Amino acid sequence: MPKTDLSNAGLSSSLTADATGGAAGWQGYTVRILPTTSASKMDTRPVQTGPDNSNQELLTSNASGSSSYHNPAGTQIGSATAANIELTDGQQYTDDLVITLTGASQESITNNLYLGPTVSGNPVSTFSKIASIANNNTYLTSAFDGMAFGWRETGGVASIMDVNSITVSASVSAPSILAGDMNFDGHVDAKDIAALEAALANPTAFVANNPGHGLTTSNLGTYSDVSGNGKFDNANLMALVTFLQAGHGSVAAVPEPTSFALLGLGAVAFVLARRRS
Repeated sequence: MPKTDLSNAGLSSSLTADATGGAAGWQGYTVRILPTTSASKMDTRPVQTGPDNSNQELLTSNASGSSSYHNPAGTQIGSATAANIELTDGQQYTDDLVITLTGASQESITNNLYLGPTVSGNPVSTFSKIASIANNNTYLTSAFDGMAFGWRETGGVASIMDVNSITVSASVSAPSILAGDMNFDGHVDAKDIAALEAALANPTAFVANNPGHGLTTSNLGTYSDVSGNGKFDNANLMALVTFLQAGHGSVAAVPEPTSFALLGLGAVAFVLARRRS
């Protein structure tokens, strides 16, 4: 459990009474939304082993001043993102933080901020990062049993954050993946041919253009594996066309066999058979 005896200034590195216990051993991730003049980012929050009360801080990594965790400091996950948002006094917002296990020692972390009391419409701030061993050793854990949130006021006027609802959903199974449904409309048809061609031609752009599905360039094989070969390659495109030609759907335009060779991409390793959030 977190410490209950810390005063408003009790996280300073000049204090040593609460260096151990509490939240010092927590590990996970922090998400920080900053206004248009700055950049929003995600950091790891590793287990703290320092000699002072800053071990109990959970929200800010290695910031200026002593009341941030820095023993050790967190590692930034990917690049910073322009938030393009300044909060309006008195306005209600809803923050939606989703951590999805997308492979062995790999997680997709997405944070969306919505205007209003529900997760609906277009977010006013959105950014997504991949925490993994390959990505600067930013994968820490896939199990979470704690949460913290806060805000930082600037200027000389005191502010209040009024939280009226918190919902935590854990270990939620993701919807079944329909192999070949590359435009994510819930069924496989001719439109998926063009989507799969686009994914094969430029996996990075395809992932960026289809947020919200837990996609990474490493797990595209899960979504495209019509051939059952466990890979992300041209064989799945040919299998998709054959599948539709066999009467399982209607094909408006079938690529010529020679066009498959033009897609000549190396295979991306198959990562997993299903996802869980």
